[in-house]
Amino acid sequence: NINIGKNNTNIAKIFDNTLYFLMKNNPDVIYKIENNELKAVYQKENITDFSILGNNLYTIENNTINKIDLTTNKSKVKSIEGTLNSILTENSNVYVTVSSQNRLVIYDEILEKEVNYYGSSGAELDRYNAPMSIAYYEDKVYIADSNNNRIIEQDTTNNSRKEIKTNDKSPIDVVVNDSYVYIVDS
Repeated sequence: NINIGKNNTNIAKIFDNTLYFLMKNNPDVIYKIENNELKAVYQKENITDFSILGNNLYTIENNTINKIDLTTNKSKVKSIEGTLNSILTENSNVYVTVSSQNRLVIYDEILEKEVNYYGSSGAELDRYNAPMSIAYYEDKVYIADSNNNRIIEQDTTNNSRKEIKTNDKSPIDVVVNDSYVYIVDS
């Protein structure tokens, strides 16, 4: 049993069976629980979201993507024009929602190359209106398309898409498992 106090925990994620969470303070701190101990992994102001791929921590801070090697503490910064909301790492790719451009952008894991991007403003199946969050499950990316009141399920193997209706709810977060697609609405 670990007491993390009454701080503002905004995001919790599991990577390789290890729980990580972001506590919004000044500065913000990403912690992990390992061997029943609480360990600070990274701290900086204005962390919006984070993801982990191998030994690398990826964060969104002030509309930049930061890649931090957790073994050497070396970092790389990728500036992106627009409002970044969510980051996800999967299969050597870094997925980022850019709500101000209504896009999902995919980078390689070293942030050298934009592998692909999807979307522009609109309500068609291949467009978004304020994509806020992304999730990954079994070769599919799920995008919380907030102002279109839906979740877009995109198959990463063939890029096919389908719409999951949210009953006029504006999803701001999405989580997926083998049984359900969970949404948090505004």
